[in-house]
Amino acid sequence: MITRRAFDRLAFIATPAMYVVGIALGVFKYLSPLPPPRRNARLPVGPAADFEGGKVERVEFNGRAIYVLRGADSIVAVDAACTHLNCNVNWHEKDASFVCPCHGARFDREGKATRKPGVGTLRRQKHVIAGGEVVLLDEPGAVARG
Repeated sequence: MITRRAFDRLAFIATPAMYVVGIALGVFKYLSPLPPPRRNARLPVGPAADFEGGKVERVEFNGRAIYVLRGADSIVAVDAACTHLNCNVNWHEKDASFVCPCHGARFDREGKATRKPGVGTLRRQKHVIAGGEVVLLDEPGAVARG
């Protein structure tokens, strides 16, 4: 049987030790690197017939905003990152173009720059049409933006 004096000494030592261990574990967890985000290999977006009818869909895919729409000849999937400063462009139905909110760059339905400071074209996202549905495909080299 433990005496009262031995219990007090044990409590006097154990209580602060538990606090120190708890704080150390919290600091360790905080400083540990995060696990890499889980990437999806495929993302079904919707029936291809909807896009043939003029639908424009914005989806999040592996940390990036992607627009899917009907281009001049086929269905197009483009990354929403502007070629100037990587701001996400917005689709303007009235002008049938992408507009960058940061500096006013414009891109046509195919993603080609039509007004500076945007240059070149918006990056294309790989996709397939499988079973009548548009499916986005993962690109391991693509960097997610937060």
